[in-house]
Amino acid sequence: KTNKEYVLFVKNSYEIVTVMKVIFLDVDGVLNSTRSFVASKYTDYIKSDVIGPTVFHNHQNHDPIAIGLVNKLCDNDDIKIVVSSTWRLVGEEGVIKDLRAMGITGDFATPAITIQLTDIRGEEVNDWLKNHGTKNNVTHHVILDDGSDFYPSQPHVKSNIDIGFSYKNYLEAKKYLGLNTFNLVL
Repeated sequence: KTNKEYVLFVKNSYEIVTVMKVIFLDVDGVLNSTRSFVASKYTDYIKSDVIGPTVFHNHQNHDPIAIGLVNKLCDNDDIKIVVSSTWRLVGEEGVIKDLRAMGITGDFATPAITIQLTDIRGEEVNDWLKNHGTKNNVTHHVILDDGSDFYPSQPHVKSNIDIGFSYKNYLEAKKYLGLNTFNLVL
């Protein structure tokens, strides 16, 4: 897939410009959840009511529905993924390999991970956009995360750790990415 190209009139001449939309992706609580963990064969590892990231860090307990919804967002050829999850700490190549093993099919931006700066991931998203957003012509972005360490002005779709990335989250993300939305009525 390639990014969409647009012809723009800039400084008395026409230029072909490619644009990008970015999904800043968390893993735990988005692509997996308490629900998917309990339904998996790894429920023997549950020792308390609190399930921490070290327990979740396994691609065997991901939620195929959440994975499918994120992949559906990425069907648009101008959308790229940047991993903002703590999973990025295994390195860019490792986290891409892990996400591919989980079933993520979307394209990754360059660089494909945010850099850990502080305990506020909103800062890391801002840093990535500041350093890479302009040169990649990022027009829209969305943060998919179950956490709250983002700024109110940031386009954040907050999933619920118990159910992961839902259809409602999917529709909200489409709006932030400037994609057409419709409500499915069954």
